[in-house]
Amino acid sequence: MKKITLGCLAVLVLACGLPITLWALPSLLPPTVRTSPVDMHDLIVDATIFPPGWRIVRGPEPYPERSELAWGDENLVVGLQPTGDKGFASHYVFKFRNEASAMYDHFWILRQGFLFPSGRESKEISAEWTYRSPIANDWQFACTDYGKTVRCTAMARYDEYISVFDTTTSPELMTLKDLEGILRAIDERMAKSLGKQAR
Repeated sequence: MKKITLGCLAVLVLACGLPITLWALPSLLPPTVRTSPVDMHDLIVDATIFPPGWRIVRGPEPYPERSELAWGDENLVVGLQPTGDKGFASHYVFKFRNEASAMYDHFWILRQGFLFPSGRESKEISAEWTYRSPIANDWQFACTDYGKTVRCTAMARYDEYISVFDTTTSPELMTLKDLEGILRAIDERMAKSLGKQAR
C-alpha cells in the first residue's frame, strides 16, 4: 500500500512540477545579448513598402500593458489603412528575454487566437501562395474568409523576436503579390538587424 501511495505522490509531483518547470525555465535562462543593439523601430513596417494610398493611422507605439496583446519584454505595433478606410493592416513586433521565452510564448500566441486565426476559424491558403520566410525559425501563414473580406496573417519567430503581420486582402487594396512584397521586406529588416542568413 505504501508503494502505491508513494507512486501516486510521485506522479502528482511530476504532473504539477513539470508544467511549472517548463513555464519558469525560459525566465531562468540568461537574456540574449547582441553585439549590436537592435532598435525595434527598424523592424516595424512603414507605408513605403505598401501599395499606393496606404498610410499609418496608429503608432508605431508599445501595446498597452495588461492587454491581451502585450506580449514580450518590449513590443511595438503599427496600424495602416488605405485611402477610404476600407481595410486595415497591423504589424506587431515582440521582443522576448531570450529565444526559449520566444519559443514558449510563440506557442501560446498561436493558441490564444487574438493575433493568429485559431482552430475555430476556417483557414485557407490560396493555391497561388508559395512564399515562406527563408530566415524565420518558425513561420505560420493563413487566410480566413469572413464573407465580405479575407484576412491574412503571417506570424514568424526570428530568434528572440516574434513578428505578426495581419491584413485584409482584396484585388483593389492588397493583393497576395503586394502581401508577399511586404513579408519579404519584413524578412529583409529582420535579417539586417539580427544578422540572420537565409536557411
